[in-house]
Amino acid sequence: MEFAAWNAGLAAAMAAVGTAAFPDRLGEALAALVPFDMLNGFAYRGDAPPLDLHNRQVPDLAAIIVDGYIAGSYLLDPFFEAVRAGNADRFLVMADLAPDRFAQSEYYNRHYIRTRILDEVGYVLDLAHGVTGVLSVTRRRGHARFRRAEIARLRDAAPMVCTLAQRHWAGFGAAPDPAGTGDLVTRIVDLGGGRLTRREAEIVGLILKGHSTPSICALLGLGQETVKTHRKSIHRKLGIASQAELFARFTAFLAGPSD
Repeated sequence: MEFAAWNAGLAAAMAAVGTAAFPDRLGEALAALVPFDMLNGFAYRGDAPPLDLHNRQVPDLAAIIVDGYIAGSYLLDPFFEAVRAGNADRFLVMADLAPDRFAQSEYYNRHYIRTRILDEVGYVLDLAHGVTGVLSVTRRRGHARFRRAEIARLRDAAPMVCTLAQRHWAGFGAAPDPAGTGDLVTRIVDLGGGRLTRREAEIVGLILKGHSTPSICALLGLGQETVKTHRKSIHRKLGIASQAELFARFTAFLAGPSD
């Protein structure tokens, strides 16, 4: 029955490529394989802010999922980081990419808690002209996380999903040399008014993403005492005393000056 529903949904999605109905038809096909709550996507172009590839949410939720994400939350998103790093996998699993303290990260607080997202997987789309899309399949709180068998089912569907989605959104966001806003480290150097070194900014970025001190040590090849010294220097230069204050400072910086 599941296979028949997937085939029927897939046929409908194929027929809808190039029309406004395609995302809904694709979502219905995927729902025949695994139940989920939201299908949404963004397109990335180097250091430029992402574009809204596909999001159909009520206004209050859209302000968080779309507007807040584009305003700067994307810089902390493990999916964005995987795309920027040139990850060759066409199927991303948040549970595999998330740092060891993801639930304590600024991204988790800014995005996951506010949107009530519990679990997420994504299809990576090559849209040409340097644009990469990620179409996310998510479950929200109140449901169970994706089981291994469900993730395997969604992964098996990746070749067809990516082929159809790439055909539908081909050329999306194509523009000559989009203006970038700088990578995360550059933005953090700006946050510190130039007081932070690049190494300190790297450490701040990893803290915001949810990495513990041991994880930061492993990623940067530094000793724990060195990282602790850097963290003390960061607190002194930014005039803060805790990680919570660091998160608040970064949030205010992304929001920009108030009117």
